[in-house]
Amino acid sequence: MKTRTFLMFYFALALTGAIATLTGVAHAQPADAGAAVADAGPAAPHADQLPDPVSHPAAAFDEIKAAKKLGWPIVAFVALMFAAKAAGRLGKSVAWLAWLGRGKAAVVVGAAGALGASCYDAATSGGSWMAILFAGVMAVGHYVDAGKA
Repeated sequence: MKTRTFLMFYFALALTGAIATLTGVAHAQPADAGAAVADAGPAAPHADQLPDPVSHPAAAFDEIKAAKKLGWPIVAFVALMFAAKAAGRLGKSVAWLAWLGRGKAAVVVGAAGALGASCYDAATSGGSWMAILFAGVMAVGHYVDAGKA
């Protein structure tokens, strides 16, 4: 993706977020939102603290079950991150999966991992959907753009 196209896309998303914020759509909360925050359980771990799905599959499965309690978006982001991490690790060690570690496949695997990790962190930190979207778009854009000189 060329930088100019990326910046235009990012500007359109920022404009949409600004309009949603000004109109109050992004911050609509129920009347008892303060009580829900006070009753929240322990915080979810950050993406870099999650277990490796290749070397510790049981712990990774436990994290997916724990993420299920936080909601389906968290499960999707954790599953995407674990799948990308496993594909990257197995691409290095398993001969018939070596194609995952080369060329465009490696960029797609890395971008998927960056998307999953950044969206997971934004979601578990209490970010709005706009913050999650911006984190994901920026992570993928930076990852894909990093390979270009």
